[in-house]
Amino acid sequence: MDIKNFRSVSFSFMIIIFVLISGINGQFSLFCEQEQQDPETLSTSKEDHAYLPKTSDLKLIDKVYNFSNQYTLMISVDLEAEYTYYIYIEMVTPNNCSNFKIGINDPHEHQFQIFENKLSYDPEFGRSFEIPFGTAKKGEHEISFHAETQQNFNLYISMTQGPKCLHDKMKSEDIDHIIHYEVERCYHSKNVEIKNFDLKTDIMYKVYIGRVSAIANDSYREILVDFTIESEELLYIIYNDHALALIDEVDYFSFGTAIEGEYNFTFEISCTAESLNYNLAYCIVEDEQISEIIDPGDDATNEDSDSNDILENLSNDSIVLPQEWVIGALIFIGLLLGGLIVIIRYQNKNKLTRLRLN
Repeated sequence: MDIKNFRSVSFSFMIIIFVLISGINGQFSLFCEQEQQDPETLSTSKEDHAYLPKTSDLKLIDKVYNFSNQYTLMISVDLEAEYTYYIYIEMVTPNNCSNFKIGINDPHEHQFQIFENKLSYDPEFGRSFEIPFGTAKKGEHEISFHAETQQNFNLYISMTQGPKCLHDKMKSEDIDHIIHYEVERCYHSKNVEIKNFDLKTDIMYKVYIGRVSAIANDSYREILVDFTIESEELLYIIYNDHALALIDEVDYFSFGTAIEGEYNFTFEISCTAESLNYNLAYCIVEDEQISEIIDPGDDATNEDSDSNDILENLSNDSIVLPQEWVIGALIFIGLLLGGLIVIIRYQNKNKLTRLRLN
């Protein structure tokens, strides 16, 4: 084979390889597009069941249930306030469900729609879902599982308790320095206020805010917030029509203080759905000291500093005088003693002179 034919064959071979790689990549991309998951839930394969988000060993539900068309399963569980709970569902028979819904009623009969999707069985991938729900109230919660299907199917359902709301999205050092923490139920339009909250001066604070309960309808998930901080007639605008992050993320910002006193935190929540309920968690963290609070123009600060220095010196066991003071005192005492000696000797000399004359 001559060089020209060799080059022709090599070029053809490279084209074939490129076409094959492009085809494989296209099929892989198509597969990924088909398997795009709902960001409100965690969809896993059967083999990944052991690698679900960290939860406690406390299982509130752990059973396989049978579903038929228009069947609703009701389960009541007692839940702690301010914790995230995970509901895991997995199709365990070779069937499909055209629409499956999960709702929760809290102890005050407020209804939360947290999941709506189709269910399918795949022996190779074993599609499943895990739905988070952060609680605002302690007490009995009623969970409904509703199926719209043409086939009977069996569904594995488990529910476990996770960490406190937001704690899985915060740094451990921030968790240790939380000075205010709440989880509240929100709806179409709500104002949340933290009034007369004392903050120190020259301190960096962090504010975390995040939705902790899933929302079934993706068209209702855009939650807008206006956030302001007010102190001594000073207004700080933090957010204006800011879209909150989805449930698997959290929004936070840092706020450094210039004065000590009472602060008012206000945020207005709004969404498009009038009947929508969801739980929102927020907390304030004392982060770090910004400065040493030295202000040359503040007379009160200088006076306080001088007073503190004097008191600190007086509180010591021994008082240490400046070296210049000691030297000056020794010179003064020496001059005083020397003068006294000169005066005494002069007077004695005068007395002796008078005796001789007499």
